[in-house]
Amino acid sequence: MFSAPATAPDRGALSGPLAGISFIAGIGGANALADQPYPRPSSEPSEVRRFFSQNPGPVRLSAAGQIISAACLARFTASVARLAGRSGRGSRALQTAALARLASRHGSDR
Repeated sequence: MFSAPATAPDRGALSGPLAGISFIAGIGGANALADQPYPRPSSEPSEVRRFFSQNPGPVRLSAAGQIISAACLARFTASVARLAGRSGRGSRALQTAALARLASRHGSDR
């Protein structure tokens, strides 16, 4: 009987759910601690400035959650690319697609 070689589980795959949790925790925590609601896309520029200038702690919490989330997504993408590399035939194309998606995502943040 033939069995495939066992590979160690990729702990980086856990960074996928952690990305969502950290993003929601950052945004949710900031909204809970802020003195006023987060400005909506249709808000006046003065409302946006007021929110960010009058709520420095919650704004920093939100930014920290988003930074942690972005780092987790990068780690998760690396795990997906590694998994794609083990898939056999056509794995190079899958790896390239996963890494291209990561690169395009980071390029669109600027």
